[in-house]
Amino acid sequence: MKNKNDILGTVKLDPSGIDLVVTNQGGASDYCEMRAAQLSALTTIVCGDGYETFKRYNEEIQSDVLFLINGLAQEIQQLIPIVCLEEEKRTVAKFNRDKGVQHE
Repeated sequence: MKNKNDILGTVKLDPSGIDLVVTNQGGASDYCEMRAAQLSALTTIVCGDGYETFKRYNEEIQSDVLFLINGLAQEIQQLIPIVCLEEEKRTVAKFNRDKGVQHE
């Protein structure tokens, strides 16, 4: 396990009981962007022209797709504050590096 100081946040992946731990190692914004792209793809399937095809599937498949959409949306919602914190830390570190360079 990483040092607790390296942890930016935790995303609960309900109802699996599995938690996604986001550390200072970076990548939270890339991960969030990937999940948002997946959510966008899924919502494209269930609305507009895709809806006609979607409603042809049985209720179990429709329910599973909607459950997946909901889960991705909740995951992204939890990731956004972590992405903001990651960016804030990156900005502060850059400021401190730049400030140090100016004083030399």
